[in-house]
Amino acid sequence: HYFIQSNLRMMNGGGKGTAQPLGNSFGNCTALFWLATVAVLLGCSLQHGLSLAILANTMPLIKDAFNVSDVYMSFIASGNALGAALGAALAGYVADRLGRRKSLLLNSIF
Repeated sequence: HYFIQSNLRMMNGGGKGTAQPLGNSFGNCTALFWLATVAVLLGCSLQHGLSLAILANTMPLIKDAFNVSDVYMSFIASGNALGAALGAALAGYVADRLGRRKSLLLNSIF
């Protein structure tokens, strides 16, 4: 709630008590906020789906090349989601420390 109010104050030119939602609103959230939220969620879903599609195509090759059992293959598949969760936590820390722009540049390099 505080985050939304502080962003609204910044959009409305600052000043205490001037935080009013811009445009059509739902509670304290603007239509732009909801549009951005939906865009991020769709982007995350597409990225996760691509990652799973790549993993699904490489799992038979890994299984044949290294003679890995189904149990170990499940650990490899689960590691994909665990890596995504740890990467998201690390990315949040990096974005807080370096800023949004520098963290996006760093992400495009690695």
